[in-house]
Amino acid sequence: QLSEDSDSEKKSPTKALYFEYASQDSNGDGELTHSDQSTIALSKSDGTGLNTVLTGVDRVLSYEVVNEQQFSIVYQIGKIIRHARISLDSFKPEIDQEIIRLPDQL
Repeated sequence: QLSEDSDSEKKSPTKALYFEYASQDSNGDGELTHSDQSTIALSKSDGTGLNTVLTGVDRVLSYEVVNEQQFSIVYQIGKIIRHARISLDSFKPEIDQEIIRLPDQL
């Protein structure tokens, strides 16, 4: 459930529902688990209009509602950390950019 944080005592209305799930056995172990790559999807607050926004995600590092119209997510695919900003009106990425490429050895 995604809602904008508010300092007031009134609760912010839910803007969207957040879904993170494995739909393919990406690691080949014969099971769908948290070890498989994830699909990230959003829907309207009533559960309708489910829309896939990211696929092939290895790990979600953080996400938050930025304002009434935007959702931000930092995620990892392979050795690349990425940031996406998703419209809460259209459920489409407005920005999806590489932040850093991790070295092969730390």
